[in-house]
Amino acid sequence: MRSKSAPMPDVPLPDAGSRGQSAGAARRLLTLAALGAVLLLCAVPRPYYIVKPGFALDAAELLPPGQSGSGKGSWLYTAIRVDDASAAEAAAAWLFKGSRVMEKRALLRGESEAEYMAGMKLVMEASQADAAEAAYRLSGVSYLRIPEKAVVLEGGRLGRGAELAAGDLVASCAGSPVKSLSGLAACLDAAATGGGVVMELARGSRTIAVHVDMNRDELGAYAEGLKRLAAGKEPQAGTEAGTEAEKAPAANAAGAPTWGELRVIEDAETGLPLEWKEASAGGPSAGLMMALAVYDRLTAGDGTGGLKVAGTGTMSPDGSVGAVGGVAQKVAAAAAAGADLFLVPPQERREAEASALRLQTRMKIAAAATLEAAAEAVAAQAALREQSFFP
Repeated sequence: MRSKSAPMPDVPLPDAGSRGQSAGAARRLLTLAALGAVLLLCAVPRPYYIVKPGFALDAAELLPPGQSGSGKGSWLYTAIRVDDASAAEAAAAWLFKGSRVMEKRALLRGESEAEYMAGMKLVMEASQADAAEAAYRLSGVSYLRIPEKAVVLEGGRLGRGAELAAGDLVASCAGSPVKSLSGLAACLDAAATGGGVVMELARGSRTIAVHVDMNRDELGAYAEGLKRLAAGKEPQAGTEAGTEAEKAPAANAAGAPTWGELRVIEDAETGLPLEWKEASAGGPSAGLMMALAVYDRLTAGDGTGGLKVAGTGTMSPDGSVGAVGGVAQKVAAAAAAGADLFLVPPQERREAEASALRLQTRMKIAAAATLEAAAEAVAAQAALREQSFFP
């Protein structure tokens, strides 16, 4: 008699061993898929940088032992961080997060990242010399300046066709060694022909020759600008100049390279050079905070007033503060470090205030056009805080 239900076909159940084999195969497939995804990401071009907040570190820590202060506050120099990004990642960061995005080729200008960073290290060294000199000038303490090399702080075109890059060191001009901006100015001034002059530059591990195509009048005018710069008398943009020499084109005119100098600043009384430790960032934007740190060491009392003072801005030997980039990200880095006050060049104050407002930080923002104004702003904020403690 036939049963009411047909028997089920024989289907063998997997034993424990076969289950383990299946799980192992799945894990291998997942590993291969993850590896493929990583390889795919590596293969996608990443021609952009996404700019993010970096760090805030004490500039006083860059001074050698015995030359650092004992104040309760700190002088925080700030930096940005840049992350590689594909076009899609850069677009998403800009559209959905409001992040600042930079094109790599616009920043690197044909250099590799290693070459660019090596150049920025030299720019930082020039900035340290400028910061130290500004601090000595303001404090009134006697010092000696010993030039070592003329350096390009920001790349640009010199004359018709000579492209210079940040960090380029001038090795020679017209066959003669160059150790200072005044030496470079003298060489350009002495060029007798209208065919320009040849300069040899040290760019990283390479030595390159560039032909500066200027006629004699142009060379002479440019040399005048370099002489003013070497003496710390470069006029600020938009100011009126008096003498004919002062009306010569600025050595740091728009589109031209920005010049600086590697030099040793030596205390005239002790005979000791100010030797900086290597900073954790490159470029010139820590100049203001480094100058404040040195000025604090050269003067009596605690210049910080017990505050955590952060900031950004370039520094000229005459004490002028210059504009920088990445202010919003630096404000964020300072706020994360618990800073009480952030110092910024006047032309970038609004950006700093807008960033502080977005972050809802209690950190105060103060603009300073000079080193002296920055020191006064710190003193004023310290006085306000003391009044709030002792009404």
